Amino acid sequence: MKILTKRLMLFPISKADAYDLIHHPPEFFKRNQSPIRYDWPHDGLKSLLPLYAEDLHNNPDVIGYGPWVILNETKSVIGDIGFKGLPDESGAVEVGYFINGEYREKGYASEALKAICEWAFSHESIHIIKAVTDQDNIPSQRVLEKNGFEMIKHEYPFYIYEKLNGDLC
Repeated sequence: MKILTKRLMLFPISKADAYDLIHHPPEFFKRNQSPIRYDWPHDGLKSLLPLYAEDLHNNPDVIGYGPWVILNETKSVIGDIGFKGLPDESGAVEVGYFINGEYREKGYASEALKAICEWAFSHESIHIIKAVTDQDNIPSQRVLEKNGFEMIKHEYPFYIYEKLNGDLC
């Protein structure tokens, strides 16, 4: 499973990927023919990977509803994007993303978010995509708004956004 855009390739982290990223990160980069990065995965993803790997072990259908790797044209890992689990009973998923510092402000987050939203909305079970961002994270708010997300609630110190299936980017 892959998503290709004009400049990016996104793929969901498999059980083998998660294992390598936890125990032998250079193996992950070698298998994906990517330059080794010592600043990725970031701490948030590192803490999530063991739980995600267990979820994948218990339910292979979780693939795609967890973290995805973002590669650029040179196959460098520039960040990650993904969902925080399967859709809930209302058909909602929550998306999150991270772009490594030197790749920010280049439109990669917007491009990746657009692609993963299209992937999500191609599934009949997904009707809403939610996102939570810090009220001070103006760049993330711009990425969400550029992709048709609407701020629906302010719960200090966060803004909660959502995008409904059918909303234009």
